[in-house]
Amino acid sequence: GAARAREAISPDILARLDELPAIGEDGVDGTAVEAAVEDVCERLTEEGVSFAVSENVKGLYSIEVAVRGPEASPGSPRAALVLDGSSMGSAEVPQNPWTGLKCRHLQKLGWYVEWLPVRRWEAMDDEDRAQVAQSLVNTVKK
Repeated sequence: GAARAREAISPDILARLDELPAIGEDGVDGTAVEAAVEDVCERLTEEGVSFAVSENVKGLYSIEVAVRGPEASPGSPRAALVLDGSSMGSAEVPQNPWTGLKCRHLQKLGWYVEWLPVRRWEAMDDEDRAQVAQSLVNTVKK
C-alpha cells in the first residue's frame, strides 16, 4: 500500500516534499491566516475600535475578525472580515460555495462583510492592508 508507494519515491523528492509548508484544509498554510488576523488586529487596536477574533455567530459561523461599533449594542454597526484560504488572490467572488454562503448569511444577519482571499492579503503592500482595516473601521463608525 502506502508504504510501498513511499519506498518507490526517490529520497531527493521526499526531502523536497518534506520542505514544503503544511497546507490546511482551506488551501493555505494556517500560519498565513493567523498572520493576516494578527496584522489586522494590530491595525484595529491602533484605531481604538472594539473587535473580536474567531467570533461565533448563531452557532453557524466563525468570523476571523469581527468589528463592532462604539456602542457594541445589538443595533450598532458591525463588520466581519472573512479570510478565504481556498480562493486565488485574483478571485472576485469566493470559490468555495460554503464561504460564499457564509458571506451571504452574514449580510442577511446585518453584518457588513469584507471577504478577502488570504493570497491577496499576502500580495498587498502596507498601504493596501491599511485600507482593508480602515474600511472595517469606517463601517462601524458610521
